[in-house]
Amino acid sequence: MTFEEAVEKFRSQEQVEDVLAITNVKDPQAIRLRRLVVAWGKIKIDRISGQRPAPPAEDEKELWKWMWECVRYDPEELRQVSGVRVGVEMLMRVLIGNRIIYPDGTVSEYAKKVIRAILKNDIGA
Repeated sequence: MTFEEAVEKFRSQEQVEDVLAITNVKDPQAIRLRRLVVAWGKIKIDRISGQRPAPPAEDEKELWKWMWECVRYDPEELRQVSGVRVGVEMLMRVLIGNRIIYPDGTVSEYAKKVIRAILKNDIGA
């Protein structure tokens, strides 16, 4: 299985429950998480070449871990773009663990919908 095929596999399995961590409108942690989600697609993510073969697709936890081992990003760039200064590493573990963000720089469709709905409500659109 290629990296791209693995991303598509997980994308096809998205569940609305995955985005629970970002839905609380007033919770400071949820706000920081949403800011990181928005910034995620705006930073540089490098693919690491020469990675080992992907684990079997049936072992989803290992496959997800393998995908993240195939990429690197600059946490400082993420801090700058998101405006989140503290706890970025812990918050990223929440986003990654709940499969809200993908290692190719994309975001779960449900996360996009949640963020758009919150913004529409906030700006009265």
